[in-house]
Amino acid sequence: MIEELFRDRNIVIYRSVSNHYRTNTYIVQSGLDVMIIDPGFDITRKYMVKYIYERYVKSCENKYIFNTHGHLDHTCSNMDFKDLDKSIIIMIHRADAYLLEDYTEHDLIRVTLGLYDYAPELFGSRRHSPDILLEDKTKIRIGDLEFELIHAPGHTMGSSVLYLPELDIAFTGDVILDGGIGRVDLPHSNPSRMVSSIRRLLNTFTDVTLVFPGHGEPFRFGEQRSTIINEVESLITETLGLE
Repeated sequence: MIEELFRDRNIVIYRSVSNHYRTNTYIVQSGLDVMIIDPGFDITRKYMVKYIYERYVKSCENKYIFNTHGHLDHTCSNMDFKDLDKSIIIMIHRADAYLLEDYTEHDLIRVTLGLYDYAPELFGSRRHSPDILLEDKTKIRIGDLEFELIHAPGHTMGSSVLYLPELDIAFTGDVILDGGIGRVDLPHSNPSRMVSSIRRLLNTFTDVTLVFPGHGEPFRFGEQRSTIINEVESLITETLGLE
């Protein structure tokens, strides 16, 4: 199912939710451009990719895929879209490019955490290289709008937030979720970096920032600011052992 979440004079945002890990895939249209954020379809991917491409992507002039980070549930359909249209540009922060190119880390996640359903072959994912490697504060123009990438390592070392200052909208991947912050118990996670990233976002977002997370429902940042602060404080004391 595709649902429209937001519409303004320069932008329309749609969402589809994958069946298994309930990952949000966002489709952002502005002018003649389109950006697919975190195409993580699983067992329905062949149908969903073709449907989304035909209805929302095919007629656009400039076509992009943005991965908030490199986990399979956010990237496994990258190449399915690329197979349909070689002009689609895949973008990710450079620190997570290896998660697209080498699946050793995903195998480590599965073994370490016992996530036996977390395997490239089950997601239908294929190794590939991104077309553009992004950095902190990189500007990404979609139609008439200019997004800014905020590098927010912790969940993964290349985790990033896509922020649109003009409309105070943020796509946060698994850094900030509906109900708290992303997990930092993965083999490549870094709790200390996560604390720093969340503190930066606490100083960047307003209470009315509209957050589109990697999992769960969109929310205004002020609605969950106290919950996020509490989770950061717990992370500092319980995981890092600091006062």
